Amino acid sequence: MGMKRFDRNQKIIAVSAVIVFANIFLGVPVVSVLAFAGWSVAVAIRISQSRPLLFGAVGLFSALSIMFVAAYLTFSFSALLVAIIFALLTAGILFLPIAAGPLSIPAFRRPSGLEIFIFLFQAILLTFLILIRTDAPLVSPWMILPSMGFFCFCAASFSLLFLQQSERSYFFTVMQVFLAVGVSVIVFGIGFGFDPFIHRAAEEALITTGHVLPTSLLYSGQYALIGGLHYLTGLSVRIIDIWLLPVLTSFFLPAALYIGLRDGWKVREEVARMGWVTAFFLPFALFTFTVPFAFTYVGFAALLFLFPLVKDRSWALLLLLFTFVLIFFHPLLAVPSFVFVLSAALYYRLDHQAGKALVLLGLIVSVATAVPLLLFLYQRGAGVAVDVTALITNIFSFLSLFANPFSSYDPNILWTYNLHYAFRYWQPMVLLLVSVPAFFLLKRNKHEGRLLLGLMLGMFLLMYGVSTLFVYKDIIDHEQMEFALRLLQAFYCIPIPLIALFLERTYEHKMVRYVTLGALALLATSSWYFSYPQYNAKYPSYSPSVSADDIAAVHFMDERSAGEPYLVLSHQMTSAAALQEYGFYRYYKLKGENILWYAIPTGGPLYSFYLGLITTGDASPLQGLMAETDTEKIFLAMPSYWNWNQELLDKLTAGADRVTRMNKEITIYEFDRYEKVPAGEDQDGS
Repeated sequence: MGMKRFDRNQKIIAVSAVIVFANIFLGVPVVSVLAFAGWSVAVAIRISQSRPLLFGAVGLFSALSIMFVAAYLTFSFSALLVAIIFALLTAGILFLPIAAGPLSIPAFRRPSGLEIFIFLFQAILLTFLILIRTDAPLVSPWMILPSMGFFCFCAASFSLLFLQQSERSYFFTVMQVFLAVGVSVIVFGIGFGFDPFIHRAAEEALITTGHVLPTSLLYSGQYALIGGLHYLTGLSVRIIDIWLLPVLTSFFLPAALYIGLRDGWKVREEVARMGWVTAFFLPFALFTFTVPFAFTYVGFAALLFLFPLVKDRSWALLLLLFTFVLIFFHPLLAVPSFVFVLSAALYYRLDHQAGKALVLLGLIVSVATAVPLLLFLYQRGAGVAVDVTALITNIFSFLSLFANPFSSYDPNILWTYNLHYAFRYWQPMVLLLVSVPAFFLLKRNKHEGRLLLGLMLGMFLLMYGVSTLFVYKDIIDHEQMEFALRLLQAFYCIPIPLIALFLERTYEHKMVRYVTLGALALLATSSWYFSYPQYNAKYPSYSPSVSADDIAAVHFMDERSAGEPYLVLSHQMTSAAALQEYGFYRYYKLKGENILWYAIPTGGPLYSFYLGLITTGDASPLQGLMAETDTEKIFLAMPSYWNWNQELLDKLTAGADRVTRMNKEITIYEFDRYEKVPAGEDQDGS
């Protein structure tokens, strides 16, 4: 090794590793979290050597993920297995024949007036978000956030853009990004969305049983990483799952954009420090909650700025490893990301224009075809035929991706709402239209522009193929286009680095710069608004979150079943509450498929019974459903805050064996198998 004794970095790694290793079995979360944080920073410094700390952090994330995935796919996941992986990884890093690079920490100095100003606005906004936290059914956080919160966000963003000269600006930037992406984890007391509950239940199953059955490469990255972090930190799966992506995004994205712009795009230091705001030029919903695709989306956004660094061999290898690891999270966007990094690495290493042109052509073709080929194999394995002629006959499915969801017009709606939503619809399209000629006009960054243009063409063809070719089994009709819509959101992000280049062009002109920075702060605030559910006259999409009432109803129905097998027909948020409380508790056979005991849109044919019952009120099919699944009882859970038709409610009450109102928020109808008793109404839930 060339060293007779450990240096300071090695000592920190060794000591913190011993503490983490011991706490895997002792389970003291506070100690484990602090020790693991110290270990992570020290390891990242050692891996980075003389490079930016981001290099080591990405390397550590990739190494942990790939080792945990390998263990997840090969063995029964357990604390002992994670401890062995952690010990092996620590030993490998500890005895690397390299010296750790220095960690630059800004010297302490009194905060400037601008820094105090930013801190106050950020503190006020954080206080607002904490105070409005609720476990009640919540449609949109904007329904309960004071309007002052938007002013604080905009003012802090604008002020932060003038702090680019300070090395400490990164710490304020991390806080600002967290305030942007952390609304869902702070405000929604039970949980945000539906998909996170499904993945969290799978992670809990991994910890409980050592497996997620059936074992699959798909999603394995998130499941294995969160399972490993659970053992290493002592934190619950739920806490890690809810907070992981927003926290990682807050630290990773500003650093990636800064390093990418400064060292890759060769943008001046001051502008590179402001690069974080360009990531929020468009709404960023997928930065805000932990699901497998969101990991790849954050990585993709960062790669748009980092990819010029592949000119350096070490960066090329690291980013190839990073994008390869992301494939285990979700291949839909990770495969194009891997192809893009590989193509960029080849492109920069070729001297002849003909070779570069071939690489660009290969980039377009590979991005356009790799994912459809994987989906074709998946559909074939599921017994679903793929009709190639749909590329022509199903063109309207592709065109529907660009339909305006905010097109409804009501003269009673304030003109400001109409204008704001019209701007939201046209903003990404205008960016694309402006960017295409801009790519050809680039001089200093012409190679970067060509690579991004190639990626854009490939992604466009990929969206066309995904939206026209495939019909997915057991996915409800209105979610069939979800994959294509996710790709569209990533597609719109591709030109965003051009905004940073424009900002550099205007930097010398003080008045133009101020106007540009003010516009970017306003656009970031607008994107913040559109990155979370809205509920207003212009967009009256009523879909409340999982609430404490859902949790109570789930427990009530389980207790009411008295241990007998039962089914629950419910809205997906009540089903999400059941997944949180009981995981994948029961399965039954229905129409030749294994189904969960709660109805979920992607869980097979049970959801169609729910839709039929709440549409017609006809309970007669339920006896056949109970006979086929060999269950003794069916519950129907209906939130009282929905505007149900009274005739439907009367019909359900007449057909049910019992009716229970849970705190006047959720009404539960019980249907017994081959047993009729007079319908009654239990007002107190007993």
